[in-house]
Amino acid sequence: MGTSNKVGAKLKLSVLTDDTADRSFPAIRPEHGVCYHIDLGTTKVLFDLGYSGVFIENAALLGIDLKQVTHLCLSHGHNDHAGGLLPWIRSYEKDLSLRRPCLISHKNVFNRKLKEDPHEVETGMGIDKNFIETFFHLNLTNEPFSITDDLIFLGQIDRTNDFENKNPVGKTFDVSGKLIDDFCLDDSALIYRTEKGIVLITACSHSGICNIIKYAEKIAKEKWEQAPHITTVIGGLHLKGNETDLLKKTAEFFKTKNIEKFYIGHCTEFKAKAYLLNLGFNIDELHVGREISF
Repeated sequence: MGTSNKVGAKLKLSVLTDDTADRSFPAIRPEHGVCYHIDLGTTKVLFDLGYSGVFIENAALLGIDLKQVTHLCLSHGHNDHAGGLLPWIRSYEKDLSLRRPCLISHKNVFNRKLKEDPHEVETGMGIDKNFIETFFHLNLTNEPFSITDDLIFLGQIDRTNDFENKNPVGKTFDVSGKLIDDFCLDDSALIYRTEKGIVLITACSHSGICNIIKYAEKIAKEKWEQAPHITTVIGGLHLKGNETDLLKKTAEFFKTKNIEKFYIGHCTEFKAKAYLLNLGFNIDELHVGREISF
């Protein structure tokens, strides 16, 4: 199962969509959602697409050519992460149908999703998989998948602790069409190998950030045949400021991992960020337009 032990291309991550604005660059628009452009040289990945086509405008402002994207990776099927798929197709239809980039995600990513509070509202991407195959090579997998020797899609995350992902995030449908609780089994993340350690890139962390870190360590050890050390976490941690018990247990877990830096955005409330910061964790805030290199 192992791949090359040699660390390869450098990575540059650009935030094309996030909830937080950049005061120094007001032309770039935020929205509730996630879209990261990951540049590895010849391999260029979009990780999620936000809620709308805002990422397209923001990419142009940052000088990023979306026609060079080789892979699209969707963390899960919620519309604040996959809603930009149809606007991208509409804007780049001829290019996408000719190139057909690889779309990587969990097998459940196209399943319907509903939010029940206060009314039934569709929260999935609402696009037929057969239509998407016109524009992308689909690689829907629940197993880890190596995009490059250094960048891995984690697939379905093992949920092994007793304090995360305890409550459903809405409703979905099983294979027989029955409406069931949605624990967002399609939620996944990426890991990237650097000379100094592993960078974990998550989006919404419905699986639980501690579950994701533990699973990322497991896959890193299997794929790269080395003792994994996650040095950096980037993305949304899905933490609210009033989740006292969850915040406490999350912080206790973090203390055992010696993670050097957290770049936190999207679905993480200010009070949760402040809680972790006050405990001495190295917390930095993501915002749309931010660029991070490794």
